[in-house]
Amino acid sequence: MLRLIRHQSTRIPPKSLIIKQKKRLNQKPADNSNLIISSLRDVGSLFQTSSHSQDDEDLEQLANNSLLLERLNSGELENLLKKKFKFDELSGLLSTDEMVKNFPQLKEDELELLKKANEVENGKSWSEVPNFIKQVQFYLSFGSYGPRDGMNFTVSERPSDFTFLHRARSANDPNIPCKKLQRSEMVNLYAATPARQAFFDARSIDPISRLFVWSAVAVSIIVGWKEYQVRKNGESLVTVVDTNPV
Repeated sequence: MLRLIRHQSTRIPPKSLIIKQKKRLNQKPADNSNLIISSLRDVGSLFQTSSHSQDDEDLEQLANNSLLLERLNSGELENLLKKKFKFDELSGLLSTDEMVKNFPQLKEDELELLKKANEVENGKSWSEVPNFIKQVQFYLSFGSYGPRDGMNFTVSERPSDFTFLHRARSANDPNIPCKKLQRSEMVNLYAATPARQAFFDARSIDPISRLFVWSAVAVSIIVGWKEYQVRKNGESLVTVVDTNPV
């Protein structure tokens, strides 16, 4: 059994927040219309005095973390890995073919559970991190999902935007000469590869995001113009106060 969690938070969140979090995780993925309504509601909440405070957000985050720890301790992660990625307990490895196939189809709560397990195991020494967690970490970094959805990711080839050229070699090995590299031999690890640049060029802002961007620009221009007019009219008015009325 994969019991990854050995630490529990001592701060117990309110039961109402835990119930709210469970309802959120049980909800089906929202369609685009619901996302628009949710976004507008979030923007409107910024101008409401009765909106959530920072303490409310902290408690909700605590409730979410506690619920994830509870799910990990219950063995839900093991069931997820066996069902989606054909986890082999003997080798401690996931099927890479199944991971490439099924990872993009994970639900939000399943992906959240994997990320929490990865977060917990990251606190250990690299040699103590289970191999299947290392596999998950690699796919979270370079897999074709989320913002990298649409980029090619195959088992037999390195990721198309992988900037490293060679395997790392230990600097402690006396047989490996250490020398200062010439500028032509250096690789800019932060530069976009041709495949990555082509991926960026082929994508544009979706219509919904474009609508919000242009709406924000329009509102900023209108507010700025009104403030300019108010300031201009205020400077043109002079109020004279007679300190010695007749």
